[in-house]
Amino acid sequence: MSIVARQNEFYTIPEVAKKLKVSPSTVWRWVKAKKLLAYRVGEKTVRVRESDVVKLLQPLHVSLEKARCGKSRGDLVIRIAALHEAILERRNGRLLPDSAGDLAVLREERDG
Repeated sequence: MSIVARQNEFYTIPEVAKKLKVSPSTVWRWVKAKKLLAYRVGEKTVRVRESDVVKLLQPLHVSLEKARCGKSRGDLVIRIAALHEAILERRNGRLLPDSAGDLAVLREERDG
């Protein structure tokens, strides 16, 4: 069966739930919240199109571009430098003390 033909295939609410490994009540919640489009066939029958189920699926991980909020690498470098300057100004030009030794001791205690 071609992808186009498959996307025009219709499923019952329990079939969608089984495919997505969720309960039918979850699918009904998505339909009522208009997150998933459903079609009434006749008076009592409700079906969901395969292509609408696919639209519901979203990747979990945020892309690097979205994480950057559309900022270029240069913009990010400028923002980091400005933040660094602001921290130094707030601390009267003093850097934070070196914590490498403290971290080594804490790791040794933890891993013991």
